[in-house]
Amino acid sequence: MAQPGFSSNYTGPKSADEEENTEVQSQLEFVAVGTQFRGRIVFHNLLPEELGALLWTIKFGKQADVYHQLGHGRSLGAGLVKIQDLTLNNAYAEQSASPEALIDGFEQHMNARHPQQDTQSWTHSPQIQHLLAMANPTLHTQRNLRYIPYEQKAKDSQYRQIQNSKASLPGLTVNDELLGRMESTQVSDTGSASFAKGRLCELVDKKTQASTWFKDKLLKSKRYERERDEALESQREADRITQLQSSSGDQRGLDDVLALRETLKTVERHVRPSLNSKIFELLGQVVEGEMSLIAAQELIAIASDEDVSDYLNVGKKKQRDYQRRLKAAQQFVEQST
Repeated sequence: MAQPGFSSNYTGPKSADEEENTEVQSQLEFVAVGTQFRGRIVFHNLLPEELGALLWTIKFGKQADVYHQLGHGRSLGAGLVKIQDLTLNNAYAEQSASPEALIDGFEQHMNARHPQQDTQSWTHSPQIQHLLAMANPTLHTQRNLRYIPYEQKAKDSQYRQIQNSKASLPGLTVNDELLGRMESTQVSDTGSASFAKGRLCELVDKKTQASTWFKDKLLKSKRYERERDEALESQREADRITQLQSSSGDQRGLDDVLALRETLKTVERHVRPSLNSKIFELLGQVVEGEMSLIAAQELIAIASDEDVSDYLNVGKKKQRDYQRRLKAAQQFVEQST
């Protein structure tokens, strides 16, 4: 629906030279305020989050006083429109959802993946706040939004003064609060996991591959993959630990074993051997039947994995005793299962 509030940026009659230059002139016709249009958007094969993103873009989320600008007259302040009465006809969807629910799902998806990772981090980010503020005409009624007149022959024109002084636009104020322009959390440039992969990578010539830019992008891509894999592994490990702790039945010694694993994960590599005596002591509890089966299995996995502990990385004399106790614990568990 076309909205009221149009304020033209037209600055007055043109000069004789400008009037004669008809090749760069346009003639605009404005529709009446309140004119309504109807249309249809066809989409195919979208995830719920992707459809939510499309709906959010159309509706600006659920903001009430924000508008799109359409048409050739938008640079002059015309074409203010608002999208209303959205009806979703998603006949082939596995699950039906309203436009509002899809918009909520998209916002939750974006907030969860924002570096700050709180419930409204993306929604309150500088980029989104500035977008919504610029699309809200009620915030700009007292601002001078007219074009700066360009006087080509005037050396002291306003345009040249701004250009020479390298002045920037003043900040946007919403509810007497100046909107920030920087994220409060530093976002690192980790690159893309798909960089230099797929069929199109064959189009990259050797000269480009040897460039510093290409090598830097490739390093960032590999670092991104490594960090992604580490994050997935950490999540899988956290899920496994949670499942262990929530399991029913005997859990004697499980807290001690999990605390040991967490300590081994956080200490420096050269500190690990100092924890071998603790592992040896806990394995003794397994052999004596003083530890639950689930805790014993977890402890044996820790002692046997060289990437987790240095239990077997000891002198030959002590190594025999350590191996003997580990083997005894393994046999005890095998007999108990």
